[in-house]
Parts: sequence; structure tokens; C-alpha cells
Amino acid sequence: MIEILEPYNGENFIRYPVIINEKKHIFEIKYNTEILNNDIDGIVAMLAPIAICNRWRITSKLPIDKLLYDNLLNIPFVYRKFYNQNANQLGNLQKERISLKLDLPKIVRDSSYRKNITPISLGVDSMHTIDVNKKDLTHLIYINHFDTSTNIKIFPQLVELIALKYKKELIIAESNFLSVLNSLKLPGTNFHIFLSDAILFASCYPLGIKNLYFSGFGGDIPCLISQNSEVTQFFNSNVTKIVQNQTLRIKKLKYLAENTLAMTTLRVCNEDYISKNKGILNCSKCKKCSRTLVYLYMLGRINDATTFEKVDDNYLEYYLENHFQSKEYPRTVASTYYDKIFLNILKLYKENGNLNDLDNYDFIFIGEENVIFNRKVSHRNALA
Repeated sequence: MIEILEPYNGENFIRYPVIINEKKHIFEIKYNTEILNNDIDGIVAMLAPIAICNRWRITSKLPIDKLLYDNLLNIPFVYRKFYNQNANQLGNLQKERISLKLDLPKIVRDSSYRKNITPISLGVDSMHTIDVNKKDLTHLIYINHFDTSTNIKIFPQLVELIALKYKKELIIAESNFLSVLNSLKLPGTNFHIFLSDAILFASCYPLGIKNLYFSGFGGDIPCLISQNSEVTQFFNSNVTKIVQNQTLRIKKLKYLAENTLAMTTLRVCNEDYISKNKGILNCSKCKKCSRTLVYLYMLGRINDATTFEKVDDNYLEYYLENHFQSKEYPRTVASTYYDKIFLNILKLYKENGNLNDLDNYDFIFIGEENVIFNRKVSHRNALA
């Protein structure tokens, strides 16, 4: 069982005592601004994957929003949909036994909150989300101890630069959410499968949010990943609306290539890396860096990204030989699908000699296979 006890908070921090499998844990988050509520709604959403994968009930004497309550009950249906690809991540439950049990009072919340927030990481998805929603966003949030950027000393300065340039208020948070969840070592705590957007939702909720903008991975990936719109749509409540960004990653890069600020601050790296001599933010060698570089190469914009090491004109061949499907990097279910998208993008590039017409194409999954769809000459329904 998971029991959420009464939170306690000050002006700019909140602690959530939670009993998980008979052991008490304290989830804590601090902000550089005041908190507006100590509701448990976000924490319930964050703990839902653990409850599902361990067949535990989430209980509390405290209420959550009725719409959120009803929406969360739909998450098991998404888990069942992608069961064949993710059975081992779902605690090896039988498909028909995947469910969520909530024993919580329900309340219809009413709110006048006006914060429109998105997390900032300086990555492709983050920078694209910020730029395309710059008219509506009011705040950016950066959470320490959430990813490898915490270990890079100049990172807060770069985040502040982006907030200043876009004229958005920057919220800095310190959280132990991820470390506590990692320490549990339970089914449902895989960060990339279950928790990244759930933790962000729980981290932002006490601030009073009207719209929370998730960056998404794009590409309509048919498996469980945390930034999966089929799951995160169920974080909607009577007070908070989730806004998705599922644009294909290479299209985001094509868009950002016209943005000098993005190209001079972009960081996608999987490593705790920064060049001390050159100030370069990306190792330019890990799988994420390599895939970003090869996409920029195919877009003809590789020299615009100053946060990477320079590469030569043979980079595409080098990537295909040394990085694509390399055994050196751990494989995930999602990476299989990203490779299928990549092969179709490569096919389009080789057929045309460029990707100038990229925006006219969609790369959609029909079952397990990725299909190139040209909106100029055909209709999506014709592929159904």
C-alpha cells in the first residue's frame, strides 16, 4: 500500500510524507519563489506507476481533484496497449491484471492560477517548446538534481540567459523526488519509462499552474516512454491543462537552426561534460550527441551548432559506421523505434540529396513499422 500523509510546508518548500510498503519516505522540494498550494494531486500522479506495477492501492485522507482522479484511472489502459513491448518494465504482471486502485476523497477544485510553465534543460525538445510557445509561457522552471546538468557549473548561468532573452520568470527548484524514487528499486520507478514527466508534474503542481508544457520526444513512438502523450494527457485536471509538443525531433532541429540563441546554448549530451578550454557543452561523441550532429549534417546546418566539436564532411559515413546501432551504447525499446524513424529520414535525404522539403513529410507508425507520409501527394487515411 501507498499512503500519503499530511504535507507540511513553509513559504518556499514543501515536504510530503509517504508510506510505501510500510516504510516512511519524505519527498521534499524547495523553490526560489513561494508555493501556492500543498495539495497532493501531483504526488499521486507521480506515484501512480509504482502503484500499478506493484498492485498497491494509493490511499490518503486528503482529496485530489475529481477530473485528475478519473483521468489517472485511464493510465493502465495505455500500459496494456504497449504491454508486449514493455512487459518486463511492468513488473511482469499479467496484462489483464494491470490496474490502478485509488482510495482517496475527490473534490472539484476551482482555481484562478495563471502560471504557464515549461521545464528548461537547453535540449532540443526544451528549446523548441520554449520558442514555439513564447507568447503564452509566463515561467520557466529548472530543477536541480534532475539530470546531469546539475553537475555543470555554468549551467545555471545559461538557463538564466535563456529566461532573460525570452523575458520569462525563472523558477529554480531543489528536489529529492528522483533520488527517493531511485532508492526504492521497485517496478514502476524506471525514469525513462515512467517518471520523467510525472516528476515534472509533481514538481510544478505546488506553484499553481494553469498550463504545463511538456516537451515530448516526438515521432508517435508506439511503446511506453515517460514523455508519451498517451499517458501524460491523463495529468489534466480542473485546474491544470497539459500541453504536448510531439513534433518530430529533426523538425525541431530544423526550426531551431534559425535561432542563433538556441544554436549557441544547445546541450543534448548524456555525459557530465563541458570543455574547460573551449567552453563546449556537448561531448560530441555519445549517442545523443552523435544523432543530433548527423541530423544537423543532413539539414546542412552542422556548422551553426557552436556547442559541439567541429566535424568534417564525412560525418554521415562516420556516424553510420561507428554509432548507428552500436553495441557500445545500451539499447532500449524506444531506441528501436527511433532507429526506424532515422532510417526513413536517411532514405529521404539520400533520395533528395537534402531535407529542404522535410516539413511536408510525416513519419508515422503503422503497427511496428515507420512509414513516410508525404502530405502533398497522399492522405494519412489512405495508409490506414
